[in-house]
Formats: sequence, C-alpha cells, structure tokens
Amino acid sequence: MLEHSSPRGYEIVFHSSPRLRDVVRASPLVPLPSVPIAKAPPPDPAREEREERQAIEQVLEHLRLAADQLAVRYEAMIEEMRQAAIELAIAVAGRVVFDKLQTDEFPIEEMVGQAVARLPAAPALSLYLHPDDLTLLQRRLAGKSLLASRETTVRIEADASLRRGGCRAEAGEIHVLADLADQLAGLRQHLLWSASHAQSEPGPNAP
Repeated sequence: MLEHSSPRGYEIVFHSSPRLRDVVRASPLVPLPSVPIAKAPPPDPAREEREERQAIEQVLEHLRLAADQLAVRYEAMIEEMRQAAIELAIAVAGRVVFDKLQTDEFPIEEMVGQAVARLPAAPALSLYLHPDDLTLLQRRLAGKSLLASRETTVRIEADASLRRGGCRAEAGEIHVLADLADQLAGLRQHLLWSASHAQSEPGPNAP
C-alpha cells in the first residue's frame, strides 16, 4: 500500500498479517542498496585438465568396446564364409562325381584298386559293385585282369544294395567298404576340422 508522507518522500506499507505491519520509507533521492552479484570462481587449470582427460578416456573406452564388437562380428563372418566355402566345394565335388558316373567317365577301376589295396594279401578276393558300375568296370577292363598279380583270384559280382561309386572288397573275414558319399562326408569333416584348428592357432607373427 502506497501512502504520501511528504512532498519529497513516500511511505510503502506491507501488510503481512492483521497484527504485523512493516513500514519501509523510501525517498527518490536516496539510492536503493545494491544487490551483491556472485562472482564466478577463477578457472582451475588442473580441474579442467582432469575433466578433459576423463572425457577422452570415456571416448577411448567407447571406441575400444566398438572395436571389440566389430572384431567379434568379423570373426563370425569369416567362420561363416569358411564353412560356406567348404560346403560349396563339397557340393561341387559331389556334382562332378555324379555327372561322371552318369556319363560313365568315373574311374571305377581306380576306386576298386584302392579298395583292394587296403586288403591283406590273399589267394582269393571278392568284389561287389553296383550293377551299372560292374558293367562299366567290365567294359574298362576289356578282359584284362584287375590285379597285376596273377596269383590272386578275383571274383566280381553285382550288388544292387550298393550305391553307384561304391565298392565292397572282401578277403576272408576282412571287409573293406569304399563309398563316394562317405568319402565326401569324411572330406567335409576333415576340412571343417582343419579350418577350425587353423583359426584357433596363432599366426606366424603372433607373439
């Protein structure tokens, strides 16, 4: 509440409660008291250096974590590509063998010779082939002996239970089974094993 007290002054009355009255007398000729302004503290070079170092360390830590994640993803991608390459190579090899079987270009005599070579020396051997492979072998031999040694008698028979490219050789109680599908599966397992071990072993430049 503003009340005139004199021609040169004013009376400002603040009512806080019915029983309390604060009266402030102010004159336009008397300057108001100045309000102190808080001054900013002087710069602390050591503190600023610590804060900058902490910020840099945080950025470096984020970069390190990102690099580790990229490395893990890269290794996973390399492993997937390696397995895909092996699967593709086995598939191509199987397709080539199948095409050679269909066109009677498969070296059946070499496969039979490898199976016989795994048997011990015996006076008589028995060979079992798929009927189509037997026909192909007989045409390839053209009456010649399968073995260079004339002392071993070789009996060759057809066995429809065998797959094409397969051979079962017997010498007494010892049996040897050669199957292309099993050989391809074994080759695949060997390649996968070699790839996994090559990945786990350190390189030549590793400490």
